[in-house]
Amino acid sequence: MMRFDYLHDGVPDAIDRLRNVRVSNEVKRALVACVVALLFASGTFGIERLRVAQAASIDAQAYARLTATRRELAATNLERIRIETLLDLDRRLRAIHRSGALLARRIVDIANHVPTHVWLTTIARTPSGITIDGRAEGLRAVSETIAAFTGGSTIASPSLVRANADAPSSSRALLAFELTLAERR
Repeated sequence: MMRFDYLHDGVPDAIDRLRNVRVSNEVKRALVACVVALLFASGTFGIERLRVAQAASIDAQAYARLTATRRELAATNLERIRIETLLDLDRRLRAIHRSGALLARRIVDIANHVPTHVWLTTIARTPSGITIDGRAEGLRAVSETIAAFTGGSTIASPSLVRANADAPSSSRALLAFELTLAERR
């Protein structure tokens, strides 16, 4: 039994109280084994919690990388589709260019050399070259047309096939004419 003089003694310390408890050696060994086992389990639990937290952090980083990679892959796929579309368009334009580039340049060359007061009604390709039918306001406009076609880059050697007075449907004297042009290569 313990006696305390509360007036003179302080509050009993918990460690002092534990020291005064008398326990047998077998129980002490069991208590020490339980404390050691408890400390070991606590340490193991703490380590495992740390490893789980690290694994969760690694998983979150991997998921963020996966999400970013999926975004970039989607953008890359869109870019690939856009590039394939542009390449297909380029192939088609090149095929169109190869199929009719010379003919288109000839038509543009003819159109660029038509003087004022002249208009063309027909442009036809024949085995001997290009035949042009048109109308002009007088012989001077026809001669200007022949002179203009002489300077063409894809056409050459204009020759007048016919020139005759058109039906008098208006007050102006119109001439119907036909020219043949050679094709330059």
